[in-house]
Amino acid sequence: MSAAIDVEGTAVVQLSLPSSSVADITQKLHDATEATPIALRHRCLFSMRNMATDIAFPVLAQTLDSEPRSQLLRHEVAYALGQMRSEKASAMLREVATNPNEHAMVRHEAAEALGAIADTSEETTQTLQALVKSPEAPRELRETAALAIRRINKRKAEALTESANAAAPSPYLSVDPADPLDPSTSTETLEQTLLGGDDEGGIS
Repeated sequence: MSAAIDVEGTAVVQLSLPSSSVADITQKLHDATEATPIALRHRCLFSMRNMATDIAFPVLAQTLDSEPRSQLLRHEVAYALGQMRSEKASAMLREVATNPNEHAMVRHEAAEALGAIADTSEETTQTLQALVKSPEAPRELRETAALAIRRINKRKAEALTESANAAAPSPYLSVDPADPLDPSTSTETLEQTLLGGDDEGGIS
């Protein structure tokens, strides 16, 4: 099996595994007993993410839906689904992000993943807008939803204009929740912006 993950249009990972290895990784990832250490399950998770195939998506979706032991692992599954940038994950991520019974950490990562996918559907936009305005949503979730909306809107604008100023692919092989500032930005400006609590475009 051979597949590549695509981040902002750039192929960055190639992973080849026989079917037996895929089955073994799946088994270990879904083993919520103490027999499989959580560190090994995380390694299995990111092996699946790097496949970026139709096999990986249902395995990760099942983990997000039914993992009974580790909220941290579910958080990382949501992250991985966002990095894979498959809109097939959008419906599940919307459900997780809006579920008040979910752990706030998992809800936050589901919202961030929707931004990473840059799903431009009306359902996703409405979901994120509702989270930003929800007084019941934790602040970190509202802030994440605001960032996701900004990223989706920016990608929409870039698609319409085919802008030469589109964000360059991340050198860290990830889809980030916000684009970096211009490389020429001074360290002093970066420090002032970071420490000054600038909420431009965010929430109050």
